[in-house]
Amino acid sequence: MPGFGDSPFGVAPFGGELPPAPGEPLPPMPRAARFDGLTRSFDPDTDTHPVTQEVALAFFVEAGKLQSAPDVGNTVRRMTHIEADKLQVEVDRRIRAAMKRPLDAGAIRILELTAVTLVTGRISIRFRFQNLLDPESGDHTLST
Repeated sequence: MPGFGDSPFGVAPFGGELPPAPGEPLPPMPRAARFDGLTRSFDPDTDTHPVTQEVALAFFVEAGKLQSAPDVGNTVRRMTHIEADKLQVEVDRRIRAAMKRPLDAGAIRILELTAVTLVTGRISIRFRFQNLLDPESGDHTLST
């Protein structure tokens, strides 16, 4: 029988891991299940950086629709009639508001945010960003 703090889940109390010794490299950041905005589900076969995941959820989910995280998401779907010349400004304002936390934390850089109306009542948005905490991943593009 394992003693206190010695279990199959780790060696520290209650199965936790001891912190790395000074000078040792930190363990890699945990990954998050990737949210697919087209199917509106999580892809169990791929993972992504947590900040990239946060941005995807803020982009694809309407604010208030996640019961466990009501502040996550954007308010683009709540827009009522808006004139074509003000569409880009209004979408930009709403998407930036949804991205407030990662923007304020310096975790992302917005590279492109474009909104167009393809048919009456339907807005297409292209959002390209860089995750500054995972620079090796390159640019990310999300579209509706």
